[in-house]
Amino acid sequence: MGVKAFDIWTIGHFVCGIIITSTLLPNDPTLSLIVSNMFHLLLELAEQDINPKNGEILETGINHMTDILAFFAGSVIGFYLTDYMLDHPTLRYVLLFIGLLIGIQEFGRELFPESWPIWSAYS
Repeated sequence: MGVKAFDIWTIGHFVCGIIITSTLLPNDPTLSLIVSNMFHLLLELAEQDINPKNGEILETGINHMTDILAFFAGSVIGFYLTDYMLDHPTLRYVLLFIGLLIGIQEFGRELFPESWPIWSAYS
C-alpha cells in the first residue's frame, strides 16, 4: 500500500512472488505461477484505495501496477526455484507457511479494514 510507484512494499511483493510461486505447487510450476498471480491480482483489486474515515489516499493506481509487476517478477524467479523446493521439502513447507500467513494477513487487512486486529488498512 502506498502512493508512490515504488515503496518498501514493492520489495515485499517481489519476495512474496518468489516464495509463493516456488512453494505453492512445485510439481506444476506453470500452474503455480498462474494461480499465485491470479490470487495476487484479486487481492490488489480488493485493496482499499481511500480511507473513508478521513479521505486519505492509501494507494494509487501506479502503486497497484508496480506491486503487480513486482509480484510477477518474483514469480518468474520462483518458477525456476520449484525443483529446488521439491529437493528441500522442509524449506518448502516453512516458506509456504510464511507465505500463507502473509496472504491471510493481507486478505484480512484489506477485506476487513475496520475490524482486522493486526495492521488493518486504516491503521
